[in-house]
Parts: sequence; C-alpha cells; structure tokens
Amino acid sequence: MASDLNKKVVELCRQGKHEELQEILKEAAAANPQTSEDYVKRGMALSFLGRREEAMADFEKAIELDPRNAEAHMRRGGMLLILKRPKEALAECDEAIRLAPDYQDAYQTKGNVFMAMDRYEEAEVYYGRLAERFPNSRDFWELNRGAALSLLERYQEALSVFDTIGIPPKVDPCPSYSYYLSRAGVLACLERFDQALDAIAEGMKVTKEEGGCIPCFVGNCWRVPYFEPLRNPPYRERLGKIIGPKQRTSHESTARSRGDHVD
Repeated sequence: MASDLNKKVVELCRQGKHEELQEILKEAAAANPQTSEDYVKRGMALSFLGRREEAMADFEKAIELDPRNAEAHMRRGGMLLILKRPKEALAECDEAIRLAPDYQDAYQTKGNVFMAMDRYEEAEVYYGRLAERFPNSRDFWELNRGAALSLLERYQEALSVFDTIGIPPKVDPCPSYSYYLSRAGVLACLERFDQALDAIAEGMKVTKEEGGCIPCFVGNCWRVPYFEPLRNPPYRERLGKIIGPKQRTSHESTARSRGDHVD
C-alpha cells in the first residue's frame, strides 16, 4: 500500500538511513502499476526521487482509475504545491477531505498550502481547530500552530502553545527534535539565548535516545536563521559543545583550499 511506503520513508528519514531509503524508492519507482493504489505508490517514489512530471502523471492516472481515491487527490495536491500552483493544490486537498473527512494527511497538506501562500493567520486558526478535532494528534497540530504564530512574529503566543505540548512530544510524522528546534527558535527570537541552547541540548539528547538522524538535527542548528545569534560569540562555544563542530560542505572545503574566506 502507498501508506506503507510513506511510513517507511518517514522512518528511514528519521533514522538518517539515506542509502536504504534510495534503494526502496528506486525499487518502487521501477514497479509496473496496475491499480489506482499502485499508481499512487509509484508516483510517491518518483516524487521523492525528484521526478516530478512522471509523479504527476501517475497521480493523475490514479485519479482517472479511481476518482474517489483520496490519497491520489492529496498527493496530486502536494505535487501542485511543489510546482507553485497553490490554488489548484488547495482544491485537490479539499477534494481529498471531502472524500475522506478523517484523512489527516490531507489536512496536513492543506495546512502546508496555507503556509506556502503566507496565509499564516488563517493557518494558525486552522491548526487550532484540527488540534481539537483530532486529539490523538494534538501535539502535531499544535506544533504547526506554533510555527504559524512564529511566522506572524507572535513569539510569546507561540511559546505558550509549545508549553502545552507533552514531553516527550507526539509530533509524528515529524521527528521529535522538530519540537525542540521550533521551541529554541522562538526562545532565540525572544532573546532568551541560554534557554534556546537548553532546548537544543534536550533535542540532541532525544535524537540520540530515539536513534534519530543526528546529522539532520545538527544541520538545522547550523542552518536555521533564527539561530544566527547562537552561532556567534558568546554563545557559539556552547552550541558547538552541544552539537559538535560545523561540518564543511564540499564547496566550503574547495574555497578553503584556495585560501578564500570561509566563516
């Protein structure tokens, strides 16, 4: 089933097993689909491999074979969002929700559309309603609501939302560390830098305990704009002790060998 492939992809990404993930995706992309479900599964694999036009064709074929396939509509909506056609993406998400009113993946994709369209106020209300509707996934929807509040620069409200999320956070399909990164980002924006570093330290601890993708967590810490103050003195030394030194990219290594300045 397509949902089984999605679960495997999420888990392998969380664990940082990128080579194994590539093998599974290549195998799924080479399949010969027969049913609507088969086309969705191959389309997902093609999408993850960056073969967007082929993926779109598979999702459309899946809808042709079964117009009531909610996942096919949701996946087509996600691809339309990637292709920067958000209005069409929104319509596909609404159709998926109409066909399967409890299909949370469709609601998630619709929320992604709102965020991509900079409709943050609408997204914040939307996520709050979903947290009430789907209490078993409440932490996940509240995490998204906090992200929307952060983008609205309503940092204290975002922090209050994060305070309601349980520990350990239940934010599937996101990795647990996404909660700590989000919390740390808000604290950094509030200039509560030591507390932000505490959140990063806890995130690193949880990532190790869960067997998560440490390079993914560390990469975000060195890359996320909110953390820029933490990457400079006097906080950089502590940040480095928590997550380790910044790994040089191949581009940076080449520049260094030429004697160019690299931060």
